[in-house]
Parts: sequence; structure tokens; C-alpha cells
Amino acid sequence: MKLSDLAHELGVSTATISNALNGKGRMTAQLRQQICKSAKALGYVHTPRISSKARELMVISEANEVSFSCEMASGITHAAWQKNAACALYDLGILQAGLGREATPAQLRPLVEQCIRQHPLPPSCIIYISQYPRSLPGLLEGLNCPSVEVYCYDSGAKVSVNYDDQQGAYQAVSHLIESGRHTIAMISGPVTSHSASERMVGYQRALIAHGLPFHPKYIWIGEWDAATGRSLTHDLLNLDDRPDAIFAQSDTLACGALLAVHQAGLRVPEDIAIVSFDNTVLAQHAFPALTSVDPPFREMGKAAFAQADRLIEGIPPIASEIRIPCSLRVRESSSLFRPQPTMANEPCAKDE
Repeated sequence: MKLSDLAHELGVSTATISNALNGKGRMTAQLRQQICKSAKALGYVHTPRISSKARELMVISEANEVSFSCEMASGITHAAWQKNAACALYDLGILQAGLGREATPAQLRPLVEQCIRQHPLPPSCIIYISQYPRSLPGLLEGLNCPSVEVYCYDSGAKVSVNYDDQQGAYQAVSHLIESGRHTIAMISGPVTSHSASERMVGYQRALIAHGLPFHPKYIWIGEWDAATGRSLTHDLLNLDDRPDAIFAQSDTLACGALLAVHQAGLRVPEDIAIVSFDNTVLAQHAFPALTSVDPPFREMGKAAFAQADRLIEGIPPIASEIRIPCSLRVRESSSLFRPQPTMANEPCAKDE
């Protein structure tokens, strides 16, 4: 059934039908409800109209095969769907193209401009998703539209959306302290990493807030791989006053730490507790399963769309820098799950 057929059937104009179904125009609530009910009864399928502005939203991902990037893009598209909006997703595929993780703004800018040229309409806003948190100075400056940066900073975007590394690390270390641990070590990737430096601050803040001393000898720095986690943990366990807990700044590091603890003949969490960061599949399937900080990637995508939507409509963003808090997924590596005592082999009490 066409809109004109429906209008003829109901004895009103096509404009009235369109306004009623799209929630627009001046009319009584009773008339709007009656038109919508009649349209449904007559089998008219209404497809909400997508604004031209919404069709001009571009999402550019550096490497959408990276699981974090995929989750953020999913958050954006889900938020767009909820508002009956559409967006175009462009994947730069820089890992497959040979640019690698360290691609510079000078290398990325021509790819961004190529996406803009290929887009059917001039974009009203661009959301740029980095593959990992890092500085991209000037990448999005001088474009003919506003932009939102996600999982990066310094790109020249109107709004920056990231998760709160400090808060996540603070939460992880506080959990260990509140579980009765008093000597907490930290293993991390390179200090040049934005995430590593932020998580280190969160680690220190948690110790100070809970009245525990900060000892530099318990901070060990290396790369992000499991071999580093194993090596650093091996050195920590050889200290005369070894720690009773480790905050590993990634699940990969934590898996290496688990191996070192097992090889030393110690138990997790009885002898040493471990908490990590990222909440990847590694955390869920490690033995024992890792307590891990869960970054809000989908929520970052939703927040990015919300701010892009405001920019498209000419409304100032709620803030130029948005930090979304992380959550903590508590598992066996930091908590003692003690089974209830069985009564099967105990004698039954006899009546006197």
C-alpha cells in the first residue's frame, strides 16, 4: 500500500499521514493515534525517514579487525540505529596495508582525505577510531566539518572520548587492598605508553588513599607480551620481601605472571593475588580465571555518536574531553572461593 492509498482510505491528505507517522506537524494526540492505528490495521509499512544530516556522518576506523575497534564501531552503529540515523563506516586497514601500529598523522591524513572524497556527500561530522590510545597531533585539523576522536587524543577533534585508565587502575588496586593484600607490585608495558603512565598514576593513588607505602622496587616495566610478564614476575618472586599481590597492566602480562607463579610452586590467589586490565578472552580462560578491568568500549562508541549528533545539529558538546569509567570483573585470581564443608562423612547427632 502506498502513502497516497492510505490517505485516500482515511480521507486525509498525504502530508497529514506523513506528519502523524513521523511524529511531526500540529494535530491532536487523538488524531495522530487514530492514523497510526489505522495505518497498521490496513497493512501500511512505515519506514522512518532518515535526515540528510544523519546520512553525512562518517566513521573512520584505523583497523576494524582489532576487537577493541570493532566494539567501539558497534556502539556507534547501535546508537545510530536507536535514533533512526545512518552512518558510513570506513576501515583504513592500516595493519594489513603495512603501516603498522605506529602509523603517524602524516601517513594517516591522506587516507582520511581519500575517505572524504569517496563519500557521496560532504560529511557533517567525522568520528575517528584509533586502534589503541595514543597521540595523533593535528590529524583531523583543517577539515571542513567537526570531528570526534575515540581512543586517541590531540588530533584536533572537537570532542575526545576515552575510558578512564586512572579510575580503572585505582579500582583494581583498591580491590586487592580491600581483599587483605598489603604489598602490591605492578608490572607494565613501556612508560612511553599513554595507558601505562595513566594506570601507574591510578596504582599510586590507590596505595596513598588506603594508607599503604609506595615502594618503587615493586614497579617493574617491560613490554606488553606474556614473556615479559613471566620474566618480571619471576624477579618479583625472588625478592626477600616478595609481594602478596600483582597488578598487571594487561591480560597478556597477567598470563605470563600466572605462569611464573605456577612455576615457583605458589598458588593463585592463596599465596599471591593477580588483577589485570582489558578483560579480553585471555582473562576469562586463564587458570585461574583473571580478575580484570573491563574498558567500556561499546559505551565509548555510544558516547561518540551522541556528541557527533550534537555537533551535526549545531549544539555544543557536553565537554571537550569525555572519560568513561571502567568496571571490574572479579574472578578467581583475586578472590578465594571456598567450598562449603560437606556433611556426608560426619556422624549424625543422636537424640538424647
